[in-house]
Amino acid sequence: KVLIAGGNVVATTMKDCELVDPVKNVSILTDSMFDARSGHTASLLPNGKVLVAGGGMYPARIRDTCDLYGPSTGRWSRTG
Repeated sequence: KVLIAGGNVVATTMKDCELVDPVKNVSILTDSMFDARSGHTASLLPNGKVLVAGGGMYPARIRDTCDLYGPSTGRWSRTG
């Protein structure tokens, strides 16, 4: 599965997320991040969770926060 998190749509920064299963050709909405962000990094951790860090918000606001996605729960949590 592929986690799609945030981004920009028509000058609006998003915090929405979805999971895409390319084998089954389905996409489902999942829990939203705490902050809207684009240009962020996403790292798959050894425990299977996804760490999202930094990025920005349209037009020029920089994010200094991190969120952690747990695939087993489908939920985001704050992290340092």
